[in-house]
Amino acid sequence: MQTLTIERTLHAPIEKVWDAFTNPEVLKLWYTPQGMSNVFISTDVKIGGKFRYCFKQNDSDAEFWGRGIYEKIDAPNYLAYRDSFTDADGNDVAPSHFGMVGDSVIETLVEIF
Repeated sequence: MQTLTIERTLHAPIEKVWDAFTNPEVLKLWYTPQGMSNVFISTDVKIGGKFRYCFKQNDSDAEFWGRGIYEKIDAPNYLAYRDSFTDADGNDVAPSHFGMVGDSVIETLVEIF
């Protein structure tokens, strides 16, 4: 197992930060890789609920779908979900499905606290 830790200090009320990660209307405003647009996002913030998203490349019709499944929620202090690439129907796919390196499904544990 590999671990990547990214730390950020956000100078905002914790409720506003929580909203930025759980409210699809707010999440859509910032949760997008450079050079892409966020064309779909939904959240069902409950244990076992899904976080779905789709990014579209700005210079082509290529779409990149993904999904998180919420594992632990302690609003507004902690949020954990398992993230993976999916097809448009929500089925797990390997990065190679989108022309990237890797033929195995990759699942990433994302923790926000």
